[in-house]
Amino acid sequence: FVVALDRATGQERWRRPRAIADRAKNRYALSTPTLIEVNGRRQLITVGTHIVQSLHPEDGSEIWRIAHRNYCAVPRPVFADGLVFFTTGFEHPSLCAINPNAGGELTDDDLEWEIHKNVPLTSSPVVVDGDLYMVSDTGTVTCLESKTGTVRWSERLAKATSASPLYADGKIYIQDEYGTGYVIKPGRKLQLLATN
Repeated sequence: FVVALDRATGQERWRRPRAIADRAKNRYALSTPTLIEVNGRRQLITVGTHIVQSLHPEDGSEIWRIAHRNYCAVPRPVFADGLVFFTTGFEHPSLCAINPNAGGELTDDDLEWEIHKNVPLTSSPVVVDGDLYMVSDTGTVTCLESKTGTVRWSERLAKATSASPLYADGKIYIQDEYGTGYVIKPGRKLQLLATN
């Protein structure tokens, strides 16, 4: 379920069951919900086992939902360039883009695009200047055009990676599990600025 708490008192304001999760073997997720605003309307985007939902943050009522095939989604959904980007979890992860202006029950036909190669299990993507950057668990950094999903470049840079890339001061920072940090410049080719 998804639950909203009053931050001042801790009292529960609303609770929303994940409808599709009831028929799933593994009914959990580790993804942090993302609050977005689309055309003046707030949406809470939440990824769970076999489902992505957009909920009204005020009362938990559903705006739209789309089913997917995986469980245990960890990366948080990201909203940029008019699209919501989400990963589907373990086993055979996908990275998907969807227009959040939709309503009701959606299908794969409603996806703007979907890719399966080098999709992270744990780290969240980051979008910079119309390009989406993601780091796979094995350290491969991939740059995609956010609107189309077209791969601009994909190269092995780091070792095992769980941390999400961070964009700050015009640079993208990547940290692997062995203590090495990589600083890259956003762009149409891999430009490594520093290794720490």
